[in-house]
Amino acid sequence: MAGVQIDITGAVRLALKPLLSTAKRINVLLQIQGHVVALSGQMEELRDVKADMEADVLAHGVPPTRMLSNQARRWMEAVDSVDEQVRKLESSLARKRSGLGGSWALYKLSRRTTRMQKRARELQEKGKRFNACRVSVGTIDTVEAVPSTWTSVVGGERALSEALQHLADDSVGIVGIYGMGGVGKTTLLTRLNNEFLAAGSHGFDVVIWVTASRDASILKIQMDMIDRLGVARSVEGLERPDQGDLRAKVLFKVLSTKRFLLLLDDLWEKLDWMRVGIPFPSPKNRCKVVFTTRSRDICVAMDAQRKVKVNVLSEAEAWDLFCGKVGDDADLENPSIGKLARRLAAKCGGLPLALITVGRAMADTRTVGEWEEAVEMLSEAPEKLPGMEEEVLTLLKFSLDRLKDETARQCLLYCCLFPEDHEIPAERLVNCWVGEGLLDTPHSDGLDRARNRGLGIIRRLKAACLLEGGGGDEGFSVKLHDVVREMAIWLTGGEYDPMNTFLVDAEKGLSCLPRVHRWAEARKVSLLGNNIEDLPGELCPCAHLSTLFINLNPLQVLPGGFLVSMPSLRVLDLSGTDITELPKEIGLLGRLQHLNLSGTRIESLPGEMATLLTLRQLDLRETYELSRVPRGAIATLTALQALNLRESGYCTEMESRQVGDEPLLDMVSLVELEAVSLCRLEELGLDILGSSASLERLMNSKRLSRCTRFLRLRAPDLSANHLRTAFEKLVNLRELHIGPCPALEELRLDIAGRQLSRLDVLELNGLGEARLVIPAEGGDGNIDGGLLPPPPWPVFLERLRSLCIIQCHGFQDLTWVKHLPCLESMQLAGCHGLEELILMDGGGGTGSVEELILTDVGGRTGSEAAGNGGCDITPLRKLKFMSLIGLPALRSISRELLLFPSLEQLHVCQCPRLTRLAMGPCSVKEMKEIVGESEWWSGLEWDDSSMNDTLLPSFRPSTEL
Repeated sequence: MAGVQIDITGAVRLALKPLLSTAKRINVLLQIQGHVVALSGQMEELRDVKADMEADVLAHGVPPTRMLSNQARRWMEAVDSVDEQVRKLESSLARKRSGLGGSWALYKLSRRTTRMQKRARELQEKGKRFNACRVSVGTIDTVEAVPSTWTSVVGGERALSEALQHLADDSVGIVGIYGMGGVGKTTLLTRLNNEFLAAGSHGFDVVIWVTASRDASILKIQMDMIDRLGVARSVEGLERPDQGDLRAKVLFKVLSTKRFLLLLDDLWEKLDWMRVGIPFPSPKNRCKVVFTTRSRDICVAMDAQRKVKVNVLSEAEAWDLFCGKVGDDADLENPSIGKLARRLAAKCGGLPLALITVGRAMADTRTVGEWEEAVEMLSEAPEKLPGMEEEVLTLLKFSLDRLKDETARQCLLYCCLFPEDHEIPAERLVNCWVGEGLLDTPHSDGLDRARNRGLGIIRRLKAACLLEGGGGDEGFSVKLHDVVREMAIWLTGGEYDPMNTFLVDAEKGLSCLPRVHRWAEARKVSLLGNNIEDLPGELCPCAHLSTLFINLNPLQVLPGGFLVSMPSLRVLDLSGTDITELPKEIGLLGRLQHLNLSGTRIESLPGEMATLLTLRQLDLRETYELSRVPRGAIATLTALQALNLRESGYCTEMESRQVGDEPLLDMVSLVELEAVSLCRLEELGLDILGSSASLERLMNSKRLSRCTRFLRLRAPDLSANHLRTAFEKLVNLRELHIGPCPALEELRLDIAGRQLSRLDVLELNGLGEARLVIPAEGGDGNIDGGLLPPPPWPVFLERLRSLCIIQCHGFQDLTWVKHLPCLESMQLAGCHGLEELILMDGGGGTGSVEELILTDVGGRTGSEAAGNGGCDITPLRKLKFMSLIGLPALRSISRELLLFPSLEQLHVCQCPRLTRLAMGPCSVKEMKEIVGESEWWSGLEWDDSSMNDTLLPSFRPSTEL
């Protein structure tokens, strides 16, 4: 061992060599990474310089078009080349981090980085030594003609005039034009563009037309604007999809130097102004944007200061357009053909596109039989009529597809189950949607929340111009446009989607079941409003049927075998039929959720209803002959959420045969409604007619009083104390009818306690000489006649939409109604003491009402409006319908001019002393109809003599009704 020498140093060096080599490579790699970071910074500066050069050239190139010099172009190409190499280098470096690689690979990477840094420095220096050179100049037209297939704005003169008026207003920068598909929005926008072309001088530096369309991208919109502005596409990278910021920068610089008018046609989505590169229109730059869309929601999202709705044509306008497209070959002078032609035109619902398409399809039709077939075809299979599917139905389907919500789409299709031109009660429609399960969510199937979702869907469908408001009060009813209904029938007819087949035979005068062979495939069947008296005792299996409307038929017997074939039925509407009983087979409908028996002659409910464990809504309104409801038929309905017994004979039965007075023969009583296991009950509708004791029993039940949504009080011993207690405890009441109660001395409405804060409908009928008393805030004193204390006023009946007062002779005025913020309908009849509707001075000269300052639709205060020939202000801003009938003492609506900005209908009858309407010009903007006696109309006194001429076209003598 002594002779052996061990080289420890060499051994250690040999052992550590791999580690030293790795450390060296790591050090080199870190150095390379530092160089790459520096190189990236250089390239970022080069990219900014290049972008600024491009934007500067383009910004100064409009209206002339400027091109880049060859020197500048080569420099930009070199920047792009180095930029691409740097990206590859960064990618290569990322791979080296994980594997490190050999020394030679790292050496090459280091040399490559050094060369690229040197090249970047050279490009930076070179970029400072030259400027872009101008080589060509071009010009653009201020306005370019836009071709149109329609030569005129058919029936759209009002909308055109309104749009032009907004364009002339410097305070308005963005105007949204909306309406259903095919109504003529594009034609109107085209007319705007071409009118500017014809005018020559219009104050804009450039008018830009861009078609957005449903499939348009930001890239397309930007490039269309760039082309219109005459900006050369030869700038490197301008067309690349990833260069949106560059395009936006270019457009913003160009447009910022001009006063522009941008016309955007067919907008489907919200457009981000900055992302596109459009300076926001303002009074300072005096630029304008006008766009068309099918959705009012898009107008809101786009911050449109003014919204112009393009409505369908009137009957006369529609007929003129239709005749023009049919031409002279069709013998419309023939009485038979002319009658059928008018029916066919009416089915187009005033929609210009449909009128043109159908008119052209009928241009060569000469026989009565062909016209008859066309009328039937448009009702039953509209897609079969030439041009309808391609040009009309598909166009409307795009609106349906863009809802982005399958529930909303199915809810709209459901509406076609109702008859053509039918005003559908919104409450009833939503109840059917609930029964179908369309409004439930995984988190909640509560009735109130489902109803709210349903109302939200109605609002969205109306905003998308797929659903219309009904002719009555806003929100109470809706209507499906004829052509939208035809689209829905096309989509649910079975050919388009066999898995979603509807059989719609509503109001067709049928006396027996039609198309029975197709019931096996049907999901929904509507036989509403026919003459069907008998149903078959058995039917083919209808395994998929979920909705059956057989209401409003003179049906007397519902066969049990008929129901057996429908195990999946969820919605069954038998309302308005003459049936007197339900078959025991009703208990086999294990999935039934909505059962409507309202308005039937049913006398009792079968005990087999106890097996309907999924039933959520039971409607027994106006079942005057109903006298027996077995306890077992109700007690087990654990899923029941809504029980409506308004105007039902059973309410009287419950009152007259309460427990303790007389045995109920195993029938459920009002008291027992709380005892039974209706733990999910949310909505109860009742009548209390016989004695106030029943009202006391209801008030003693905390759960039932909170569930009561609809209540009719007609007890002869009803007192003010009973009502005060009811108003305090019925916190969720939606609809209240009081009277006749001739012995009632006063009706107290507490404005401070937020009583009846959720009430939608209030009817006071036959209260005799009862006074209306509103306690002053804090309880110090009373205010008779409905006069209010000095402002500020607390929230008062904030949801009330409909008010009806009949034969209440103790009311001398109704000044308090002017503080109902949501009132839409007001009907007053037979109130002999009513002298003036609204006292503007509070009735005591205190001036309290005069202190209320609101602004009219133009944003002016009351004094400003009056100073400019306007109207004094009143908060009845949502009132649409007012009826004044049999008011012999009524002298005036008010002594001051009132603003009724939403009033559409005014009915006056038997009001001989009413000689002044107190309406100024602001009150006639939406007026559609004034009905009254001719003598009354001719005797009216006007504060503004022009009002008579303005309103005369809306007046209809009551003798014509």
